[in-house]
Amino acid sequence: MHQDGIFHITIVLFLLSGVIALVLDVEILRRDNLEKEKKLARLFGWLNVILGLLIFVGSWVYNTFVF
Repeated sequence: MHQDGIFHITIVLFLLSGVIALVLDVEILRRDNLEKEKKLARLFGWLNVILGLLIFVGSWVYNTFVF
């Protein structure tokens, strides 16, 4: 059963939220000298980017080799 639309939306949301967290949130937290929060924003930003990439690769492998 293909659910490519859901996967594409999920991938885009993970990647966009990760990039926004890495670019905007980290900069704002750096400016305000909030080191703990900056580390968490960086961690969750990279986690979102990695999850988006893993879902993308998993979807590509599934669609290429299974279907």
